[in-house]
Amino acid sequence: CLQLGITSNITKILHNFLKNRTLQVRWRNSLSGTIPVQKGLPQGSVVSPILFVCFLADFSETLDVGVEYSIFADDIIICAHTSLDHISKKLQNTMENVYKWCNYWKLNISPEKCSIADLSKKKLQSIPRITYAGFPLPWKQTIIYLGINFCKINQNGVILKTIRSKALRKINALKSIAYKNYGPRTKDLVNIVNNSICSLFYYSCSITNKFSETQYKACNTIQTMALRLPKWTPNIVLMKIAGQEVLSEKIKRLAAQFFIRQLANGAHSPIYDQNCKPSIKLIKRDEVMFANLFTELDTSTDHIIAFPDTLISRSSFCEIFLSDFSFQNKAHPAFLIKDLFEEVVYKEFQDYHIIATDASKSHSFTSIAGISNLQSFVYRLHPINSIFTAEALAICHALDELSVTDKNLLLLTDSYSVLQALKCLTIESPKVIHRLAGKILVRKNFHKKIS
Repeated sequence: CLQLGITSNITKILHNFLKNRTLQVRWRNSLSGTIPVQKGLPQGSVVSPILFVCFLADFSETLDVGVEYSIFADDIIICAHTSLDHISKKLQNTMENVYKWCNYWKLNISPEKCSIADLSKKKLQSIPRITYAGFPLPWKQTIIYLGINFCKINQNGVILKTIRSKALRKINALKSIAYKNYGPRTKDLVNIVNNSICSLFYYSCSITNKFSETQYKACNTIQTMALRLPKWTPNIVLMKIAGQEVLSEKIKRLAAQFFIRQLANGAHSPIYDQNCKPSIKLIKRDEVMFANLFTELDTSTDHIIAFPDTLISRSSFCEIFLSDFSFQNKAHPAFLIKDLFEEVVYKEFQDYHIIATDASKSHSFTSIAGISNLQSFVYRLHPINSIFTAEALAICHALDELSVTDKNLLLLTDSYSVLQALKCLTIESPKVIHRLAGKILVRKNFHKKIS
């Protein structure tokens, strides 16, 4: 965590979270003795997956040159090469490096849960032998990653078969409660169908949008069955009665939204091609779908609102001081903090226009305020806003209402969390932080420096 820049009280919290952990097992009315836990994380905790991601921060260093990977929690997929001649050496070297890395960090990987799949269109003449810790990894026709089946032959058919099987199991479970005279209301049943059955197709829409028309009809049939109407009911009538969108059309719409979002995210998208000119890596069918979509809308990709460049410019768009000055130490008495602050302002920020902001929250109100030597403001926000959001919005309003254009700008806030979030800005940061970063970038055009 320290190498990743996680410092201050956060490290103390994480340390206390991990130390002196114990384990007990309850069986009926009996409780076992206490056993100390030396490694591992408590299941179900919000902090555990975050710490596991930090734990895997240097995993990429184990990969051989030219090997790519994708990680989601503890699911890892490694891609070696399109040519079989390179696979044996590349994958074997990577597996050996992964084994050394796991031994160093005392992490166990189950080889029996690992597998290798060839997804190319070529027919393999021979199968390379890849091992992990001396255990040969099996070659399979189908590999599952994040709940999606990837197969060398008839991938769409395999995906449809898997999703259909899951959906039918849930439909059969619904039949036991969907009685006419008693049970859930029709409105509730429709919500259950959407959230538990149709969502199976929505999840993989960026892949299932390549289904054939026959496969789409099979999807629509599943939706019809789930709504407990005859299979032969025309889809238009069925959807009108249930107030629903045809499943196949919604899959296409969600897929289009997904790829448009990736275009808008640009270099921040995981499918952005970094090795050549800026572009999104799309297969031919998705390119055709895009072209037809923009033709129908009478527009082009140039009209997509791109993700702001705050991430690209974050290293230089403003100076952020978290604990650089002595007056930022709360352990000092108030009179000393005041003297130290005035000294720092005199030495470091003498020609700056100073603005101070603050926010407060109670059960009934959330308020923000800002003040400079020229003017001030006070606003009341909806109480649903958190103190974090209020502190960030206070700085945003201060930039709009209290700043001047002929002097450098110094912003003062007591919200360490907002400053930390601004300093560690990523595409996943809260929207209010992106809004604040955007305003700072705009204001930087009028100021020499912003701190």
